[in-house]
Amino acid sequence: MLAPLTEAAGPEPSDESRVARWLAGMSTIVLLIACANVANLMLARGARRRRETNVRLALGAGRRRLVGGAVAESVILALLGGALALALARWGGGLVRSTLLPGVSFPDAAINRYVLLFTAGASVLAGLPPALAAARHDVGRGMASDSRGNSAARSRVRSVLTVTQAALSVVLLVGAGLFVRSLGELRSLDLGLDTDRLLVADFEFVEFDPDPSVRAEAYERAMQRVAALPEVESVAATASPFGMSRALGLRVPGLDSIPRLSGGGPYIFSVTPGYFETAGLTITAGRAIDERDGPDATPVVVVSETMARALWPGEDPMGRCVLVGSDQARCTSVVGVVEDAARNGYRDRPYMAYYLSMPQVDALQLERALGAPSGIYVRSHGPASDAESAVTASLRAMPPQVRWVRVQTLQERLDPQARSWTLGATMFSVFGLLALALAAVGLYSVLAFDVAQRTCELGIRSALGAERARLLRSVLYQGGRLAVLGVAVGLAVAYVAAPRVQDLLFQVSPRDPRVLGAVALTLLAVSLAASLIPGLRATRVDPVAALRAD
Repeated sequence: MLAPLTEAAGPEPSDESRVARWLAGMSTIVLLIACANVANLMLARGARRRRETNVRLALGAGRRRLVGGAVAESVILALLGGALALALARWGGGLVRSTLLPGVSFPDAAINRYVLLFTAGASVLAGLPPALAAARHDVGRGMASDSRGNSAARSRVRSVLTVTQAALSVVLLVGAGLFVRSLGELRSLDLGLDTDRLLVADFEFVEFDPDPSVRAEAYERAMQRVAALPEVESVAATASPFGMSRALGLRVPGLDSIPRLSGGGPYIFSVTPGYFETAGLTITAGRAIDERDGPDATPVVVVSETMARALWPGEDPMGRCVLVGSDQARCTSVVGVVEDAARNGYRDRPYMAYYLSMPQVDALQLERALGAPSGIYVRSHGPASDAESAVTASLRAMPPQVRWVRVQTLQERLDPQARSWTLGATMFSVFGLLALALAAVGLYSVLAFDVAQRTCELGIRSALGAERARLLRSVLYQGGRLAVLGVAVGLAVAYVAAPRVQDLLFQVSPRDPRVLGAVALTLLAVSLAASLIPGLRATRVDPVAALRAD
């Protein structure tokens, strides 16, 4: 993945490269959460085995032997975890490539020697904490201290690690929520064009003839072949298929200049009759371009809603005159207004567009290229994907032989533009849920260990008449306090860092209160669930058994 990311980073970084960098940072956060979890478990495990270590040292066991055993045990466990991680990475990497990055080439293997070395190093380092703890163990101080208790310092360290896990989980979940909301806004965006039933076909003939009239005749034959397919409802051609547009000089009598919009324009599109019906565009006023608008008829034009508002605010645009091309251009009458449609994709800003009848381009003395189709739109009866193979086969088989054919659903044309949001929403969600699970396990382990260490205390309190509900509340309060503190820290970090991801979001505020609130409630609910099992265990402590164990 290094080569594609390096290329995409270029002088103008793509959205995918920026999202990939954030994902690298998020994976680091997950690694930190996992390390904090392991450290917490190691501290608890070391405290639980302190009495055993004290006794073995007091009986003359060699310190080197104890350290070696601890290192061997921890490193073996860590290496097994690393091997499982590599297996998951290999499977998960292939899944991500095929589902989220189908159009990206990966020249190198996902798991190479660098990944193997890093995994081995991380696994070995994971075995060092218990070894260092065993090496620093003092027999005298260990025997003097409570063998089952834990010092206040160690308890504070475990609490800090738990709060850190919760805070980092909040940051990841906020990122996931923002990208999921961005993807939702993206999918609900009205592009004007019918993405569910629309195919875009580009093709070129082997015997290419630059004459626009000859080219138009060939495309007409192609449209007739495709229209005869049972899966197809209608077909239309355009000189500027989706993703392409151009602007020509345009004057409007009575206006000194054309207003400028953020999206640019006015952009010109020449289309065949039936184009608007095929593309799924709604005529909001007047009529569409149809068979009446041939080369000998009065030149007509259909303008977009944005263009109509910009040129004739509050007025009826029907019958208005526009001059396309040179100053000596013929008057072209506005016969209809059509809803705005996407020109390049999801990030289009408001722009002006107008549509000419392709057969009238020559009569208007415009560039001849505008009268030559460069692609066709195909509207299917059912889902566009169902007709894709039939349209492709029909075009490939037509005489004269075509050089190449590319038939895609409009959604497939748009999917690469949505890749950054899809990648961000999916991977942030995966990382966020993984971090949430790790944080829940970390909180559970801390509370479970604390309840185990307080068995004697809880037994005495139960023997003295303490209610079970009160014991449960004390454990839940401890877990809730850590969770609330972690949520507060995490929300503060997310709030401060939010503006840095603004450019990667789509019509969503980086400080969206709904996302922040949902993340806070989710983590608190999970923390409550993680605290409940240790809390119930505390209510079931048998006073007699607890005192005997002491």
